[in-house]
Amino acid sequence: MAELEINPQDLDVIREFIREKTGIFIAPEKTPALQNSLQIRLQTVEHSSLGKYLNFIKYHPDGHNELKEIIKLITITKSDFFRNPPQFEALEKWILPELMKNRENQELAIWSAGCSTGEEPYSIALSLLKNSGSNPPVPVQILATDINQEVLNQAQEGVYPQRRLANIPQSLIQRYFQQINGDKFKISDPVKKMIKFQFHNLASSEFPIPAQGSWDIIFCRNVSIYFNLNTTRNLMEKFYEVIAEGGYLFIGHSESLFRVFDRFKLVEKGNVLIYRKQKPSAPKVTEESRSPAALSFPPEYFRFPEPLPSPSEPFHQPPEPSKTAPSVPDTPPLNFYQLSLLEFAELNYQQGLSLLNNYIQENPQKPIPYLTRGNIQTELGQFEEAIKSYQTAIELDPLISESYLLLGIALRKKGDLDNAINFFKRGLFVNETLAPASFMLGLIYRDLGNYKQAIRELSYAIWSVERYDNDYPQFIGSYWCPDDRPILEKNLLIKTCREIIRLLQKQLPGKD
Repeated sequence: MAELEINPQDLDVIREFIREKTGIFIAPEKTPALQNSLQIRLQTVEHSSLGKYLNFIKYHPDGHNELKEIIKLITITKSDFFRNPPQFEALEKWILPELMKNRENQELAIWSAGCSTGEEPYSIALSLLKNSGSNPPVPVQILATDINQEVLNQAQEGVYPQRRLANIPQSLIQRYFQQINGDKFKISDPVKKMIKFQFHNLASSEFPIPAQGSWDIIFCRNVSIYFNLNTTRNLMEKFYEVIAEGGYLFIGHSESLFRVFDRFKLVEKGNVLIYRKQKPSAPKVTEESRSPAALSFPPEYFRFPEPLPSPSEPFHQPPEPSKTAPSVPDTPPLNFYQLSLLEFAELNYQQGLSLLNNYIQENPQKPIPYLTRGNIQTELGQFEEAIKSYQTAIELDPLISESYLLLGIALRKKGDLDNAINFFKRGLFVNETLAPASFMLGLIYRDLGNYKQAIRELSYAIWSVERYDNDYPQFIGSYWCPDDRPILEKNLLIKTCREIIRLLQKQLPGKD
């Protein structure tokens, strides 16, 4: 059958219909993939136009089944066992022991939302069995849900090709898998009985609730990539409502709640950052400690205020105000922080640091001054002191992604490349649009001779800046060596990345 013409207006209608029914947002750049999927379905069900097809989905008794067929075509169902191993290491070493401690006979409730073909919930079950043997010390409920019934059926069957088991320790394969039909393996019944598979649409208003009333752990990884910002915020709000106080939320390593949802707190477990629902407490709100979801950085954040008039300038007596004119309030005196910035502007670093330390002593809970102090200490080559300043800022507010960037740069200048890489990646975990962190990773990989990885990081930096139109002078500041200067201005960053990529591509094997 010849390819059918698709009207752009009908395409927009079905795009919105899919978003309304499933929460899945099909971005404009994914329009070709949507068109291809619709062409397949139009020809399969033999509809002559997209308008008729849309009416079928909306009003025919079998319309909901056809919608599921579209969802199967436009979503990615590939998964792996123990995907993102550091997250499962954190689960096994810290989170499960913590949640099972002093629990007596209370059930541990875990939800794998968007479980695809089942590798994730089975990995969770295997993590529990690895830690506690065949009989976990407390009852465990694992719910695994997805919007795609076909992948749920595959998950319930629990049969996987050998290549999908690559991340599973051999001891677990021998104990909990049975080899069938050549290179295929079936997961054992005791593991399957730990999990309940169920259809669920994350865009619906009803969320599953365990017997004890809330979930201890929710996995929802690489799912929100299909949602727009509002849908993601609504999803996180619902997760927050059904997760227990002290419970954990796992999202994909490329996903972040930065400036999306600020009620979960980032906590560090091993080498990964995980979101947690804290017990309610009266928050202490300050200008510098507000969460990044509503963060408006103060104008003095790494920038200098306008200089005061020089004492040598002539003084002009202002005219006497009229008796009816309103009085003008006096300008408030500059605080130690503002005075320190004036000293830094004149390169009087030691005097500025003295003033800044006075301000920090009076305001120890404000993270921004610690970042400014770390910048000055880095400029002076006082790397150990700078690292401590940045770490303090992170402890005070782990959601300011620039803190990880600044700490990474200090570590790179010190020569500690492994830790620098780690903190640049943490910055990107908190804020995936932090293009300067990708740029710095590209420089490190270039210097290490890993040209392919360097090109990937630099390309991501370009993509991030162009897509999100971020500019960083208002966030990052002025205390850099020339090699770091491109991160201060987006056009210069893009130009520098492209030039480095061009040079590195010449160094790749097979290039002249």
